[in-house]
Amino acid sequence: MADRQPDRFRFHDNIPNTISQQAQDFMKIAVLFDVDPSREDWPEVKKATYKFYEQLNADTKARYVEKLETLDISGVRVSVITPKNYDSANDTRAICYIHGGAYVLFSPQTTFGTYAPLGFRSGLKIYAIDYRLAPEHPYPAAPDDCFAVYRELVKKYSPDSLGLFGDSAGGALALVTALRAHKQGVPLPAAIILSSPWVDITKSGDSYYTNEGLDIVIHYERNLRKAAEVYAGNRDMKDPEISPIYADFPRDLPPTMILTGTRDLFLSNCVRFYRAMKRAGIKVELNAWEGMWHDHIGFPDLPETDEAFADFAAFFEKYLK
Repeated sequence: MADRQPDRFRFHDNIPNTISQQAQDFMKIAVLFDVDPSREDWPEVKKATYKFYEQLNADTKARYVEKLETLDISGVRVSVITPKNYDSANDTRAICYIHGGAYVLFSPQTTFGTYAPLGFRSGLKIYAIDYRLAPEHPYPAAPDDCFAVYRELVKKYSPDSLGLFGDSAGGALALVTALRAHKQGVPLPAAIILSSPWVDITKSGDSYYTNEGLDIVIHYERNLRKAAEVYAGNRDMKDPEISPIYADFPRDLPPTMILTGTRDLFLSNCVRFYRAMKRAGIKVELNAWEGMWHDHIGFPDLPETDEAFADFAAFFEKYLK
C-alpha cells in the first residue's frame, strides 16, 4: 500500500459539496489500496486489507449484533447474526447475504459493516455465506457454495419470506444464485438487493474509464484485473456465470433493487444491468447516489449509508411475507 496516491488517483480533487459533510471529510483522507499483486502476493494483500478494516468491523459488530452463530450448511460455513432489536415474530423471515471482495478477499467475519446494519434495520436474521475464495479456489467454487447454501435455506424458510442480498462480487454471486435457482427449478427468493454488483468482470462500460481514479475503493488496473483473472482461470470472462450481465434474464425473477453511485467504478455495470432487467420485464429499481463511490454501504457512519440501509429494509419489508 502506498502512503500517498499517484497522479492517476483523482478522488481528492473536486470533492463534491452535494454530499454529506461526513462523506466529504472521508474522501479527503481516503487512501485507496494501491496494490498490483502477483498470485503469490495474495496472502499478504488479504492480511493488509483485513487489518485496515479491523476496527470498523469490530465496532459495527458491537453496535448491531446481539448473537453470532456459525453453522455448516451443505459443507459450507455460514455465519448467522441475530440483530440487537430482534423480535421472535420475525422467526419465519430471513435474509441470505453474500459478501463482496473481488472473489479474493473477505468473509462474513470481516464484513459486518456491509450487512449487520441491514439486520438491525430490518429486524431479521442474516445468513452470511463464507464461500471459498480465489486464487486457491477459482470459479466455480464460489457460486457452487452460494447455491448449495441457498438451496437449503429455501427448505428452512418459505421462499416468499427469504431475501437475497449481495454487494460487489457478492452481488454478482447473488444474481448467479437466483439464475441457477430458476434454471434448476429451485424456488426463487421474494426479493433481491444488489449493492454495486460486479456483473461484468471485463473492462467494459463507460464508467470503467470515466471513474477510474475517482472511485476511492477500487481501481481496475491496480486491484481488479488480476482478481478477475485468478477467479475466471481459463474460462471466458463473459461466461454468464462469471459476468452475469451477459445472461438471459427470465421475466419471473423477483423484484430487484440495485445500488450504485456517480463515482462508482461499476456505475456502468449497474446501469447496463438495470436496462437489461427492465427490457426483460422484471420489476427493478436503480438507486444512484450522488458522489458516492463503490459499495459505499461498507462505511456505516455516513448519512448516505444509513439512508441506503433504510431503503434496503423497506424494500425487503415490502416483499417478504
